Amino acid sequence: FSCTKENNESVIKNEANDCQSCKAGIELANKINKFKERLAYARENVYKDGDEMTKEEAIENMELLINASHGFPGEEYKQITIDTVEFTLPLNPQGMVSATDVATSYENMQLQVKDVFDNVDYQEKHIVSVILNEGDGNVVQVITTTGDKEPDPGNGPFQDCWWYGEDMGMCDGTYAGERDGGDEIADELFENRPSIVCPEGYHVVIGIDYSNEFTGNDTQSSGYIFYMEKSYNSSFTDPEKQLIAYEMNYWYNKEYEFLFSILPVYENKPSNWLMASIKIDGNEHYNYPVKRWINHKNYISYGLAYCVQDEVLAPPFNP
Repeated sequence: FSCTKENNESVIKNEANDCQSCKAGIELANKINKFKERLAYARENVYKDGDEMTKEEAIENMELLINASHGFPGEEYKQITIDTVEFTLPLNPQGMVSATDVATSYENMQLQVKDVFDNVDYQEKHIVSVILNEGDGNVVQVITTTGDKEPDPGNGPFQDCWWYGEDMGMCDGTYAGERDGGDEIADELFENRPSIVCPEGYHVVIGIDYSNEFTGNDTQSSGYIFYMEKSYNSSFTDPEKQLIAYEMNYWYNKEYEFLFSILPVYENKPSNWLMASIKIDGNEHYNYPVKRWINHKNYISYGLAYCVQDEVLAPPFNP
């Protein structure tokens, strides 16, 4: 890759001097291409392959490769769906995994992601991101975010009333058992997230960098993520469990400020930090005999986005 890298860096210097993510993107592309070659060699030389890697190295590179191959993180989406599957990596007694087994596991993971993608009922869909989390033993969790690119016909963020709580629907009963105010806020946040624009001949590749959960009742997000509490002996009334349009917009604006302004500064992240996934669930809890509270639990993932030249790393495609 040395000659290729030298030529591509020359192109970047001449054509994209103002694109910092392009400069970093060339290194990322070379890393992904090198991993692809390792897997290709292992498949072709299955009985001769002695290449091994740690579980952590396998997960990191598999995540990079599947996102580069099938992820469209730089697009705009109306709504998203998150699905989770699992697979296993065959580890030897030393905790290592052979490149041959990584290649087989990667292909199996691709099939699982394809099944998830095929079952999402969107008119115009792309995979946004695929996140791999290390589980116990040899288990790997795969979180796939699929986005709907169909234009949003709405005339503003929120104009309706939604019930608080998991899949409670709108206040008039619409979408009961299907959606809730948290889903609506999450989709709106994702649709309006800051984006990264690449020069012509480049596309966005994302490396997952950060995943966390925010509940509102903590020192980082208190006052920004939806949260309400009262004494244990006082139940929440129906009006308190309903988010009227004003409240929907209020919490959307507060969470937007936290997720895209406060959190990046708190985490000391660069400008190419891009939201890869968001899921907001409604919850009602109690701590007997002290208090009750209701909140939206926010599961957030971000990645570092880079502009990668099409000629160096092929653009993604739907599985």
